[in-house]
Formats: sequence, C-alpha cells, structure tokens
Amino acid sequence: MSGEYAKLSFNAVRNHIDTGDQIAFCGRGLISSTIKFFRSLFSLKIIRVTHIAVVYDKNKLVEVTTIGFKPYAIKRDIEDAIASYKGDIYILPLARRYRDLGREAFARNWLDQIAEEKVGYDYWQMLRSAITTWWKTKESKKRLYCSELGAWVLKIMRLVNLNASEVPPDVLIRFKVYAPTYWCVKGSGKPLKYYNTLEPEGYGYAH
Repeated sequence: MSGEYAKLSFNAVRNHIDTGDQIAFCGRGLISSTIKFFRSLFSLKIIRVTHIAVVYDKNKLVEVTTIGFKPYAIKRDIEDAIASYKGDIYILPLARRYRDLGREAFARNWLDQIAEEKVGYDYWQMLRSAITTWWKTKESKKRLYCSELGAWVLKIMRLVNLNASEVPPDVLIRFKVYAPTYWCVKGSGKPLKYYNTLEPEGYGYAH
C-alpha cells in the first residue's frame, strides 16, 4: 500500500480538487458485489473499487453510468452523487506536478463533449472487466465504461500512454499519477490497497 488517506467531508476538500481528479466508489449493491467477486477471483486481490467518476470542476463530476436507467455519460453535482450513493467514496487528487491549466481545460472540453453527446455505457466492457483480462480489447471512445472514461482523461491530459479500454476501476486507482494523500468523503474510511503503486506506461498494450 502506498499513500496516506484522511476521512474528511467533501466541503473540507472541495477547494483542493480540480479537473482530472478521480472519484472512486466502493459499492455494496448486487452489481458491485458481483464485480468485486469476479475481479477478486481473477486478479487474486481483494477488490473494493467498482465505479469511477471524473472531477469536472470543484462542484461537478462526469461519469458513464446506468443511474436512473440512463446508460450514458452525464454531468452532475458531486454533492448529489455523494449523498445518494450507498457505499464508500474516495477522491484521488492528481499529483501536483500534473497540475496545468492547459491540460485541465483540454480535459474539460472533452468531458463537455462526452456529456453533450451522451456517449453510451459500454456493458460489454463492464462484463469483460468483471470476469477476465485474458484477451485484449481494441481501444475505442464510441462507448465507455466508467474507468475507461477515467483512463481516457489521463491520456487526454498527456499523463499516461496506455490502452484506456483495458483499465478496470481497481487498476485505475493504482496508477502512479496521484498525490500522496487521498480523501475518504463517505463511508468507512478504510485505506485503498495498492493506491498509487503501478507505473501506467504501456498498460493494456500487447507485448
């Protein structure tokens, strides 16, 4: 395990977040529990994170989700997302060396486009992510899975070189792109194992 965490309210960290930061959700529902079971089985690790959203600004996030039977990308208030979620929520800020107004503006423009076009939820990628990593997936933005969106944002900000379509939620939180300290804004406050420990360069490409 790498990094430190603090259990704080969202209002306490709001002014410290910005575009590109990742929000990790650890769900307790049937779908989340199924994903955790199979990911833990195939990866030989205990998996907690089952959903990822991306910080758009200090008040809003963008995610690809099936909330309310709307299987596409949406932009919504972070506070609403936190209040309505049943499970633990962590905010993972990008490392300070990656803070750049140009990169963040570029990412916001792309996130605006994704939300306006209502890019669809990639159910196939969700199932594949949950049960196996035995075959490679061709990178695509036509439909997106939650962590695929997060990985694309990191690519668009030119922080990583990887196959975004190969990145499940539990791997995205491991990439060494984050600040040393992350925050639990709802739930148990248990630390995230393997946070910020994996070099992302080339992840998901065939070797």
